[in-house]
Amino acid sequence: FGNRLKSDRLLGWTSVAQSSALYSRRQVVARTLSLWNLPTAEVQSAMPTLRILTNVQVPAEVRAGLLKRASGAVAELLGKPESYVMVILEDGRDLIFAGTAAPAAYLELKSLSLPELKTAHYSRVLCDLLNESLGIPAERVYIEFAAPPRHLFGWNGGTF
Repeated sequence: FGNRLKSDRLLGWTSVAQSSALYSRRQVVARTLSLWNLPTAEVQSAMPTLRILTNVQVPAEVRAGLLKRASGAVAELLGKPESYVMVILEDGRDLIFAGTAAPAAYLELKSLSLPELKTAHYSRVLCDLLNESLGIPAERVYIEFAAPPRHLFGWNGGTF
């Protein structure tokens, strides 16, 4: 692979497309990015998204702090740059859980290559964050974890 990659450097994009039969998709993407002098490692670690949907009305003075804390927590949990983390807060939503409208939340955490063995830890940290920030007890929170395939998550006019 190494010798072929070096000799292909001069051939450009056509060579990358033709090489796809010889190399894995990841190798072709990495090679293409290097030809265009793009940051391969940063792109491969991108796209963590946390969506927080809750029936709690979050006061304006709490919103920015909650979003910032959530963004930092996701970056730290996943070991990814915060510059790629997106946090979406949807408060004051119609939501009933266990037959009651008491404070509750539904979260989605999506990230490329999300490590399934760590989701219990992620759940604890995110539930603690919601309890501290909004008073939502952990037993009133559902969290959906997802690791979408790279080709099914878009960014910057393309996919990962």
